[in-house]
Amino acid sequence: RESVKIEINNDVVEEILVRLPVIRLIRFQTLSKHWRCLIRSRGFGKRYASHQKTTKDPKLLLVCQPTSPEDRLFVEFEKSKGFLEISESCDGLVCIYALTKAVEVINPVTANFEALPLAEIQRLCTDHPDIKADHPDLEAELVQGQDPVLVPAPVVSFTRFGFGKDSVTGRYKLVWLYNRYPATTNKEVGCEVLDLEDKKWRFVSTRPLLDHHHHHVLYNQRPAFANGSFYWLTGDEQGGPSTQTKLIVFDIHTEMFQVTETPPFITRDASGDKIGLCNLDGRLCISELKRDCKQDFWWR
Repeated sequence: RESVKIEINNDVVEEILVRLPVIRLIRFQTLSKHWRCLIRSRGFGKRYASHQKTTKDPKLLLVCQPTSPEDRLFVEFEKSKGFLEISESCDGLVCIYALTKAVEVINPVTANFEALPLAEIQRLCTDHPDIKADHPDLEAELVQGQDPVLVPAPVVSFTRFGFGKDSVTGRYKLVWLYNRYPATTNKEVGCEVLDLEDKKWRFVSTRPLLDHHHHHVLYNQRPAFANGSFYWLTGDEQGGPSTQTKLIVFDIHTEMFQVTETPPFITRDASGDKIGLCNLDGRLCISELKRDCKQDFWWR
């Protein structure tokens, strides 16, 4: 019996593939070079992510203790000072880093890693007297910070960076906003941005945060990313919770800051550590923990 070869249009193939789970796409990459190139292309990745956002099928995540070591997935990292941090997920990608450890972008599905250069705040903290003694081997590897006078206190300055996607250009960006200590004129708050296409950290202007009032960012918080912008809560001069909390907004495309008031339902003297920010179905969600242990929510 003769076999019949059937040619399927590429558009039809792509329409089928975007509807399949990721685990099957990984397997299908081994079928042909053409399919592998298609599945790994940036255009297909955008279509796949867009389609997944439109599906209304319920998703259930169960977390349990693995029954055997074979069920576990281990990811090894070099020893670093302090805790490892994990960023919010963006199109399935996550970042793992520490204040003295360079960021690594990871695709958990394919297990691909990409190491990024150290941000300036990481260089300064690595050279900080309280940290340098524990990292003598890193001294030769890292370049001294451009402005060693502005050495940040590792604990007070620490904030988690934001990881998001510019919907206009389709480029992924990391945005790290932090307080500088000791502060100098026009240099109380620093912001570094890295475009994954360029893989270089650069400073952006934080001038709007200094106009009229000198706004500091609340320490140890992770910004929320929604509506094409990152959102932070302000803190006091030491980066601690403040009763005059406002919202810091950073447009990921224009790379410009603005400061706005919190929503009307937030208690006027609410402390920043009682207010929460997150992304809820693509929109900014703000909550406040009231004194009666009730919680109010607002989103836009």
